[in-house]
Amino acid sequence: PAYGRRKGPPPVDAAFARWGRHTKSTAYVDDIALAGPDREAVEAAVERLVAILRRLGMPAKDKEDTWEPKQQQVFLGMEFDTVRERTTGSEERCVEIRMSPEYSKYLLSQIVAVIDAGCFDAGTIATLVGCMGWAAMVMVGGRARLCSIYAVKSAMRRRKEARFGAERPQNGSQAAREAYYLALTYQRTEAEALDDLRWWAAKIADPSWTGARSVLFSAEEPITIMSDASGHLGWGYHHIDVSKPGKLGIDTSAPKCRNGHGWDCAPWTKEQDQALGDDMLAKEMFPILAAARRYGAEWTGRIVVAGADNTGAVYGINAGRVHSHRARGMMRELGDLQQEHQFELVGGWVPREYNVVADSLSRQMSLLESVATAFPVGG
Repeated sequence: PAYGRRKGPPPVDAAFARWGRHTKSTAYVDDIALAGPDREAVEAAVERLVAILRRLGMPAKDKEDTWEPKQQQVFLGMEFDTVRERTTGSEERCVEIRMSPEYSKYLLSQIVAVIDAGCFDAGTIATLVGCMGWAAMVMVGGRARLCSIYAVKSAMRRRKEARFGAERPQNGSQAAREAYYLALTYQRTEAEALDDLRWWAAKIADPSWTGARSVLFSAEEPITIMSDASGHLGWGYHHIDVSKPGKLGIDTSAPKCRNGHGWDCAPWTKEQDQALGDDMLAKEMFPILAAARRYGAEWTGRIVVAGADNTGAVYGINAGRVHSHRARGMMRELGDLQQEHQFELVGGWVPREYNVVADSLSRQMSLLESVATAFPVGG
């Protein structure tokens, strides 16, 4: 061996570099669905997408006339119907998304197999997560119960990296502690995920569940709330009316928790502070949950945008992925509230400088004081 070179395989990055010299990169794009308000808009979207793919060097081919805009389409086990009667005999139409009976049986069989085994399999969890994520569009509240399964998948990856990754200098006790922590975390997360799978299985097998979801959302502007949490001080949220450009959109005379455009804030209780600790993701989720608890019944049929300056909370709401087991519990309750009251919750990231009112509420100021802080006279 050459002088100074240690025995053993070369570093991973060097091996990868040598492999890359003789390898071409291939990109594969699979299953893209486009939708629009009318035929012309969809045709234009198809043309634009095809142009983009060709510009990237990816030839696009129309297989089985799938580029032709349709009002009814079966796509990956889901039946999309954009001209569904809102009620029988009605001329009013809505969009209905229905899981096909075959896909329901397939998904249920996958879920039951894991439940019966009592554990997740590294070789099939990616497929399971993909199928459940697709089905979540018709299973209201289902996305909230994907969080723990994503966490199991991540924990599997971390355990594999710890077992086969690059060697790190560490003493025996440190290695033992890390292995124990990984095993304990995985065991807890897997038990949590199995409970969520049981929820999915019960919902799919429930005779009252039709496997369909009708999109009947009101044509009104989305309801918008702004929220924030402050360390050990507390939490707060307020409604904002975005339908009037140039106006503040905040009713500064509104009392706490008033019907309509209200607001609320409170310091953390001793129990909350002990339970949540320094888990800022869970704390940022809490005011959104508090608003949904209070106003969920009034949000039926509406789209609700929850503005927050915490990217983790926004990502969790939209993607169904949060790393905190405390936040996952809140996600489940949010999912149950969406299912009970049939509203759609969307997270929206807001820069901190535009979330001053909610930030001040979380520091236990009144709404009037919070607005004055955000918009000082002469400022």
